[in-house]
Amino acid sequence: MRRLTMAAVALALLAVLSFPASATYLTVTKIGEGTVSPGIGANNLSWLSRVTLRATPAAGWVFDRWEGDMAGKPNPYTFYITSDKTASAIFRPVTPTSSNALVRYVGLNDPTTSATLIDTDTHLGWDGYEMSLNSQSWRTSADVDRPLWQHDLTMAVPWFSGDDCIFLINGGSNPLKYPSPDSTIALVAIALGVKYAQLDQVPNQPLYFTDEVNNERTEDEILAYSLDKYLLTGDYKWPVHCAMVKSAVKAMDMIQKQRKEVDDFLVIGASKRGWATWLTTAVDPRVKYILPIVIDVLNFPEQVEHHWESYGLYSSAIQDYVDFNLFCRVDTDPLAPDLLNIVDPYRYISKYTMPKFIVNASGDQFFLPDSSRYYFHDLPNQNQTWLRYFPNKDHYMDGVLDDYNNLLGLLTWGSNVMNGTANPQYSWYIDGNGALIVQTPSNPDSVKLWQATNPNGRDFRLESVGPIYTSSTLTDQGGGTYIGYCPPPAQGWTAFFVELTFGTQVFTTEIVVTPDTLPFDGLGCWQ
Repeated sequence: MRRLTMAAVALALLAVLSFPASATYLTVTKIGEGTVSPGIGANNLSWLSRVTLRATPAAGWVFDRWEGDMAGKPNPYTFYITSDKTASAIFRPVTPTSSNALVRYVGLNDPTTSATLIDTDTHLGWDGYEMSLNSQSWRTSADVDRPLWQHDLTMAVPWFSGDDCIFLINGGSNPLKYPSPDSTIALVAIALGVKYAQLDQVPNQPLYFTDEVNNERTEDEILAYSLDKYLLTGDYKWPVHCAMVKSAVKAMDMIQKQRKEVDDFLVIGASKRGWATWLTTAVDPRVKYILPIVIDVLNFPEQVEHHWESYGLYSSAIQDYVDFNLFCRVDTDPLAPDLLNIVDPYRYISKYTMPKFIVNASGDQFFLPDSSRYYFHDLPNQNQTWLRYFPNKDHYMDGVLDDYNNLLGLLTWGSNVMNGTANPQYSWYIDGNGALIVQTPSNPDSVKLWQATNPNGRDFRLESVGPIYTSSTLTDQGGGTYIGYCPPPAQGWTAFFVELTFGTQVFTTEIVVTPDTLPFDGLGCWQ
């Protein structure tokens, strides 16, 4: 009997040792400054491999804890991996400052964070996931009616897809809707063979704040209120931008928990969600590509002054911020520099080394058409930076973001950068005469000059002047050089830019306004 038992043990051990090594994922990320080993991403390891998980803080930072499946484990931690695991290293700064406030907020330990898989379904060629996410508690019931942030999180996974994921930070209102992952953008991603995930209700809304009576706030009303609260209190947990970023980070955690092979993310967001896209990129190393849409907000103080000096007023689109006198307070309040360190993406500009495709509208009522002049050429890795202005569109981009062909053009760029396929290259500069000199080694199908003239003001908002942009064809001047130029009009101002088309992909230069003068001065303030 003893001999038989020993033989059984020997056979069992032999079976284990001869069992073919199968793939197991240790998916690692971090928040804060430091390094992790194994490295960030989905580490494909052999089953029963001996692994040492280690987090090494950068100078001025300390390791705080592990999150994910490794929560509660020591650092370093050695183990034998037998199933897929996730691990997030949370570092915190020794000295808290406004420059690290955003990452400190994202790294806060929040026991209310949780996620639930609601349903899965199978379609021809792809699988769908419907999840609910409690990303955090923002503030407490002493401040707001619903502190717990709840989100719909959906995912579409083609049967044959790589390790990258397109991730859309989306809006919408609470309560949860439990949508299916079959939006137009999801279907385009599926057609390209790319995983797609969508996070809704960013920010959670509507919200009622306890110091107001029956005042429902949504969208910019929430953002403006939260910025005012920061300037009044100096509490870094007030700007709702921090909570929006944390919701995106926690969504990526959930996505990787469901699909451990997901390695990198292409993050997309429009308007406030575009703002969150920039800020999420500044704190989460899993973001390897970005596509921010209609959020020309970088270098906030310059943008605000340019807005007033162009219009002599603040557009009604940004009235929520005017109601709190925020544009002047950003210029004069003692806490304004700290606030900008938290919420202005320009303060994190050195972080934006990854491929990025910035999409804007020529007739945006929130931002000036030439807003990109205050940040675009400061972005690192210009050869990994693309731009597109849509002519005769405003902030809401009607007919663009729900159009299959337009989305195909945008997401083809994303598919290319994820797969290591070259996107068309081009560059431009403005010469001494004010002309756009565009150079491309690629072979565009067409190149157009778009232009619009307003004889009555430096105002090209679609709601003010209508669809006044018209186009003309430019020809190659030799060596892939195209010249776009509009002389200053006899009266008013002219805006113009160059558009290059490469198959389904379209890119543009920045918008130039001529003459390069501003009809007003200073800022419009009330005390």
